[in-house]
Amino acid sequence: SERTATARRPAEDFCGPAGCTACVARCPHGALSVHAGRVEVDARRCTGCGACVSACPAAAMSLGGVSVRAVEEELRALLARARGADPATGIVITCADAPEVPLGAGWLPLEVPSMAAVTLGWAAQVAAAGIAVRLAGCDDPRCADRAGEITRLWAAVASHGSAPRRPGPVPGVARYRPALTLREPAATVAALAALRVGAGPGAPWRVESPLAPVGDIRVDAAACSACGRCAAACSGGALAAGGTDGAVLTFDGSLCSACGACVAICPEAALSLRRVIDPAVPAQGRRVAALTPSGRNCSSCGEPIGAGLATGVVAARLAASHPLVAARLVEGDRCAQCRLR
Repeated sequence: SERTATARRPAEDFCGPAGCTACVARCPHGALSVHAGRVEVDARRCTGCGACVSACPAAAMSLGGVSVRAVEEELRALLARARGADPATGIVITCADAPEVPLGAGWLPLEVPSMAAVTLGWAAQVAAAGIAVRLAGCDDPRCADRAGEITRLWAAVASHGSAPRRPGPVPGVARYRPALTLREPAATVAALAALRVGAGPGAPWRVESPLAPVGDIRVDAAACSACGRCAAACSGGALAAGGTDGAVLTFDGSLCSACGACVAICPEAALSLRRVIDPAVPAQGRRVAALTPSGRNCSSCGEPIGAGLATGVVAARLAASHPLVAARLVEGDRCAQCRLR
């Protein structure tokens, strides 16, 4: 079809810091790869499903004119219609190739290239506007299965809040309405806050799912060398490195899109990532993920030995290949520059 033909070549408008491969990991057809720091597309494998469009935390991908921003504009128009409709109206997010959706009267369609482009936050944003939402895939099993999986995940999450379940606005919900966004993780975080999911009484809850668009990063402080590569690779700013008396690595769960760039780039394998829906993660704000004590300073010049890295961690990694260097990092009292003078 014309839609598929024009959707075969995702276009890079801009990308985040080097290391983010969220679009590559999300592509179900293996059509994307990274060469020389740039994302390349194999047009023979690309089906135009749109998975890369919603996966990109920088909104850098588009498919034949279909971008996250374009879908946002269309959804805004549909929400305006749904709020003023009589009788009550809901929104069904549907694959463009889906057969006629037998939902009956009272539903407005938002067409997408495929359910692969849809995230939990898209459904949550509609609900946060006080409008009921449904998802409908096409006959492709992968598209239909994803629609079902997101629907089930949303049902599990919505049971903890005030999400509407029938067409039309729900009194008391719209007053919490957030600014519309379909970019993750902001879409999910803002919508769940608007719906007050997890805000009521009851035991804390947490849902882990491969479809969860929010990440929870944990750092093994004992294995962290304080190199800062994870923070540099984080396109959303969820991880930040700083500190003077030792290295402090902080994490803000409301900014983590679970792209995995930090985990992939860590030379010490000190980071782990879980995809979660957990109100406590963004509610914590920016927290200390790891505090790595600074190593000893050079007795001659006063500068940190080991260029400010955690000398014990680096020495352990170098012990087998460079035992003399490792021993100097642990036992020496002068930096390499001063030893050469």
